[in-house]
Amino acid sequence: MKTKLSIGLLLTLLISSVHAEPRYISDVLYVPLRSGTTMQHRIVHKGLKSGTEVELLQLDEEGNWSLVRTKTGIEGWVQNQYLLSAPAARQKLAEVTQQLKQLTTSGDEKLRKLAQLQQENSVLIRDKKSLEEQNSALSKELNHIKEISANAVRIDQANSELIKKNQLMEVEIEQLKVERDKLENDNTYKGLKYGAIILGIGFFVGFLTPMLRNSRRNNSWV
Repeated sequence: MKTKLSIGLLLTLLISSVHAEPRYISDVLYVPLRSGTTMQHRIVHKGLKSGTEVELLQLDEEGNWSLVRTKTGIEGWVQNQYLLSAPAARQKLAEVTQQLKQLTTSGDEKLRKLAQLQQENSVLIRDKKSLEEQNSALSKELNHIKEISANAVRIDQANSELIKKNQLMEVEIEQLKVERDKLENDNTYKGLKYGAIILGIGFFVGFLTPMLRNSRRNNSWV
């Protein structure tokens, strides 16, 4: 009796020590959950796929069955031979394969992005070179426009100076015309004056000449 009580106490301690520890379905295709600890008990779940994680709730007295709970809340008994303390090798391999596939896909995606970035960089380099050539051409054209503008300013300044000189020359010409007209008037007056004097002299000479002739005749008679 004492032996049975000791075994029962030991099983109780074992059950309490494994309470809520994770377990995994072994590398079998499907494992059913039953309502009891025998193969004759009703199946409460038609089968858990290999690698399915369940929560260990209780061990039976013989240690052949375990009461587990799925993540969806279904509780049932399963034989301990189908339980593992870690995921099955096939499950691990599938996970590693999936991770490797994701890494490969990620690597391929990164390579594609790198190639795309390199292509975009090449386009940007070509665009930069084209813009530099356009900038150089625009700079030359701007310098040419500046030279033309400077020449235009110099031409305008020279034209302004010529206009001023022309205006001064026109003023000088007008002054010369006035002086010429004055000289012409003075010369005309002098000519008239001299002509009058000469005419007077001629008239006087013409008047005296007969008198001188008569005087000579009279003298010759005497």
